[in-house]
Amino acid sequence: MSTSSDRARLLRRSLQTDGIASGLCGVVLLVDARPISVLIGLADLSVDRLVGAPLVLYAAALLWNAARAEVSRGGAVAGVAAAVLLFLVLEVVGLNRLSEAAGWGARTERWPPRTIGSRRPPRGPR
Repeated sequence: MSTSSDRARLLRRSLQTDGIASGLCGVVLLVDARPISVLIGLADLSVDRLVGAPLVLYAAALLWNAARAEVSRGGAVAGVAAAVLLFLVLEVVGLNRLSEAAGWGARTERWPPRTIGSRRPPRGPR
C-alpha cells in the first residue's frame, strides 16, 4: 500500500470515529437533557439542547465527508477548526458567567487578562 492511501484511510477512520462519538454525545444531550443538566448543575435544559443540536449536525458532516469517494482534507480540517473555535467561545462565555454568578469580584478587567502576551510582567504584592 502506498503512503497516500494509508493517510487517506487514517483520515477516513478518524472522521468516522469522531462522527460517531460526536453524534452519540449530541443525541444523548438532545434526548436525555434533564439527567445531564442535573449532573453538571444546570437548571436550564436549553443549554444541553443548544450544544446537542450542533453536535449532531457536526457529526453528520463528518460522516458525510468520510463516506465520500475522496475525503476532503481541507473540509475535515476546516470543520474541526470551526468546532474547536465554537467550543472556545462557549467556554469563555461560560467562565465569565460563572465568575459573575459566583461573585468572584466585579468584572472590570478584560478576559483573557492583558498579561497574556504582554511585554511587562504582572505586578505582584510587594
